[in-house]
Amino acid sequence: MKVGILVCVLIACVSAAAFSIVETGDFEEARRIGEGNERSFFLFSTAIGHYAIRHDGMGEVSINARRRVFFLKLDARARLEKIYFHEYQGDVVFVYAMNNGRSYVARMNQQSRKTRWLTAVEGSNIGPCAVAGSEAQCGESDRLTKINLNTGAVAIPD
Repeated sequence: MKVGILVCVLIACVSAAAFSIVETGDFEEARRIGEGNERSFFLFSTAIGHYAIRHDGMGEVSINARRRVFFLKLDARARLEKIYFHEYQGDVVFVYAMNNGRSYVARMNQQSRKTRWLTAVEGSNIGPCAVAGSEAQCGESDRLTKINLNTGAVAIPD
């Protein structure tokens, strides 16, 4: 009985440490495989599961050997060029650029796969992003785009 309780406490401590480590890092770029213009996939993993997102925005997350589908919003006839991701408060935040020059930032609940918020960002050169508190700072230092990770509000410099 005492050993079982000790194991449960140990697992809880390791899980809490894993979530705190993930939230302090910067955005990471998803690995792209496949052809350059079409039929490409973006692969990455979080503390919750393994993700595969197709060039047309259809995504799949594998959690405990169960596959669940979700969709990233894209413009008509647009294809994904780049995806950056970051775990924030148990959710995953995507920053993704399309081949038409537009970009989106989305925060999705990993368990339900529902989008909490979605924000359009002008320009496709917004990555990579650094996280400072509850704010993502994306782009080049002279034109830094700031995104509030709680609300999705974007502040673009003049």
